[in-house]
Amino acid sequence: MKLVMLAMLAALAAAGCGPVQAGQATPPPTSALVNGDFEQSGGGVPGWALRGEEFGRAEVVREPVASGARALMMSASSRGSSGNNSLMVYQVLDPAAFRGRRVRFSAKVRTDGGAVNMTLYTPEGMENDFYTELKSGKYVERSKTYTVPKNASFLSLGIQVMGQSGARAYIDDVTITADGQRASSLPPLTLPPLFPPRSGNTSSNNRASVASSGDSAQVRIDAGRPGANVNRLVFGMHLEWSDAGNGLMDSSGNMRHEVVDALRGVGIPLYRFPGGIHADYYDWRAGIEPRNRRRNASNIFTGRSESQPFGSPEFVDLIKATRADMLVTANYGTGSADDAGAWAKYFKDAGVPAKYWEVGNEIYLADPNKEQPNGKRIAKAGEQYGRDFAKYRNAILAATPGVKVGLIGHIDDGAFPIAPGGRGDWTERMLREFKGDADFMAIHNAYAPVVINDGVRFTDANARLNSYRVMYAAPEQTKKNFDEVAALLDKHPNTKGLPIAITEWGPLFGYSGKRDVTAEYADQSRTMAAAVYVASMLNLMIGEPRLMMATYTNPIHEFYGSLLTDTNRELVRTPSYHVFAMFNSRFESRLVPARVEGPSFASNTLGLIKAQDQVPEISAQASISPNGRRLTAMLVNRSVDRAMNTRISVDGFAVGNVDCQVLAAEAPHAINGPSLTRSVLAGRVIAPARINCTPGDQISVSIPASAIVSLVAERK
Repeated sequence: MKLVMLAMLAALAAAGCGPVQAGQATPPPTSALVNGDFEQSGGGVPGWALRGEEFGRAEVVREPVASGARALMMSASSRGSSGNNSLMVYQVLDPAAFRGRRVRFSAKVRTDGGAVNMTLYTPEGMENDFYTELKSGKYVERSKTYTVPKNASFLSLGIQVMGQSGARAYIDDVTITADGQRASSLPPLTLPPLFPPRSGNTSSNNRASVASSGDSAQVRIDAGRPGANVNRLVFGMHLEWSDAGNGLMDSSGNMRHEVVDALRGVGIPLYRFPGGIHADYYDWRAGIEPRNRRRNASNIFTGRSESQPFGSPEFVDLIKATRADMLVTANYGTGSADDAGAWAKYFKDAGVPAKYWEVGNEIYLADPNKEQPNGKRIAKAGEQYGRDFAKYRNAILAATPGVKVGLIGHIDDGAFPIAPGGRGDWTERMLREFKGDADFMAIHNAYAPVVINDGVRFTDANARLNSYRVMYAAPEQTKKNFDEVAALLDKHPNTKGLPIAITEWGPLFGYSGKRDVTAEYADQSRTMAAAVYVASMLNLMIGEPRLMMATYTNPIHEFYGSLLTDTNRELVRTPSYHVFAMFNSRFESRLVPARVEGPSFASNTLGLIKAQDQVPEISAQASISPNGRRLTAMLVNRSVDRAMNTRISVDGFAVGNVDCQVLAAEAPHAINGPSLTRSVLAGRVIAPARINCTPGDQISVSIPASAIVSLVAERK
């Protein structure tokens, strides 16, 4: 499933990049950008060279303009303009004027059917900004910053138009500034309140205003029957080496303290590294050299050679800074057991031995007949994996005795098969061959809804709500699959009772070869609806005694929702970030039973998720503090269109003061921060706010549709 998500992101950020490179026929370099405002007269586009003229045309026009009297229009030819087969205007700059300096490049862009990609390129590294809004209706300023390598041998700034025949984009006021204003210091967005004021219904004292109408539910908590401790390892994160650790490192190769501080604030206990499919190609030794001599690595999804500012030494620094544990994915696809053992020794010698290992990522999905990231280069039969696992485990344990090493596995029972033909029984075959010991099995069974046929356009309100309903029901499918995996493990003596780990999961709306659809999927992963799914999954996982750990995909990313969205304006905390924060600060350590009585809903088949029936609209978990003085509950309303008047009765606990917080939005497709498309309500402030909850024999609270309530009660 990681293949699907990363292919989606590659389609957004990378497939369209075809920079002018050293060695190509280029104009002589200049020390500063020429005619960035396109005001100079003369033939063609003065100061700018063109590439790919068979794929479009570029001309100076008098309207529309962002400023002055002229702007540049770029349009796609009848052949279309995309990727390396695209129209580009560019300038070659003198790298000596920019080496070692932080450079901001920007342009004002107006789109009319065409996306715009702007790339600052050196052979030693590059940065790009890809604007996918196809009908902006006005000029929008786009910018990125990049620290030009000190050894840069060539430097170019290129602008491409992407789209089908006739797609157009207008460019104006292109600038490039060394050691100038940072992108993060741009003026902040003007953000409306969480709930716009309504006639006759206002809020005060920082309490969220919510609808009072709706259905009703009863939650019965038995605080006198404390059970297992909450397994904090389910709040782990999946982090990749590529794209500078998904944005963890800045362009100078330093760890971004604002990111680390934000992640520390949600108490992440575990980080998975070095990635999903990336792990089965990863040469860890190439990532430990001093950064000024560290070799580039190939991004398996984009095909690009990338610098590696985030390797094992930086991963160690992150672990030390956050006091988290490591889950390391050993390279089974193209590596060896000896490599894994040596890597384990490296972490031990660095003072932070990795406590958890998994051998390979999704080898069971690798197609032996296809050249693709999860393809023939890493494909291995289940029987071979079953025989090889012991070699990896023994090598890791020889270097670091006592650590946990896990198998990988999969049961393909979604609405469509994701395993290649003839490999649906990979895990069964592996287990029949497996004769040694293992400490857990890693699975990836909690991505939703995963639409792959462009069957949903999220600009359509009805289709959008239906997809949310399907996603809200998806934890039911995850639970069934989890139980099936457990039953399969229990059939084999060597794996009977083996714990299970979900080492990738999250809201993944789909994959498309169309950029505009892909951008919608990326936007949707940052919605309030995505947070409702996240909260529902966390409620499921903390109540599953056989679940050893889980790692969410990803903590930070430029496009994908994650917890932090790394926009070119600011670091945005998504609604899902606040879900993790609420569990970290407002959910106690020992589970107590919580039973829900109330309405249920049904969902249809969509994407990977099968039709579900009798899904409770309220999901609930409750816990109590070790001293018994504090009771907490996490309540999720999975109705897409109605509030839920909820009564909470508590046995074995005399309720005193009660504090409730709600995470809600004016609509489930609202997001924090800017958007890529118009499929969401952008620029909202979605964060926990106080909400009235009435104490007494029963606590009463009205939970808005698609919302989460955190309840904290003190004992009298």
